[in-house]
Amino acid sequence: MPKPLYVTRVKKPYLYWNLRFRMKGEVVFRESFSDKKYGGEKEALEAAITARDKIAKLFNVLIENSRIKDYRYTHEQKSTRNKTGVIGVALTKQGNCYYYRASISKTIRKESIKVFSCTKLGKAEAFRQAVKQRKNWEKELLEKKNESKQGE
Repeated sequence: MPKPLYVTRVKKPYLYWNLRFRMKGEVVFRESFSDKKYGGEKEALEAAITARDKIAKLFNVLIENSRIKDYRYTHEQKSTRNKTGVIGVALTKQGNCYYYRASISKTIRKESIKVFSCTKLGKAEAFRQAVKQRKNWEKELLEKKNESKQGE
């Protein structure tokens, strides 16, 4: 079984699973699930994972494939390194050509990228199209997220 995210096994001074939930480097939730209290290692682990999933919902965090995806931070906060002023849009250079690159992480292992040539479209139009593409992807993700919430 893969190691569950945010849940670790502790064997000293007694056997238990430790749930520690961090956001932006700070511990926001901590709880222990002892084998003795829950009737065994497997039961304690199940309780820890259930608690983790409840806390993840509370903090608007999506856990996929034993990895975390926090859409508030990846899609709504601009990096200090961002020079375009738009999240997910960057000016890049390949050879002698400049491109505006729109990108978004749709899942843990899938990133969508589309480039718009400044040479072919002009710098302003390439930027406008890259921003439009990024906004369309964000809208699609939000619709998907809302559909999955309605299905619960």
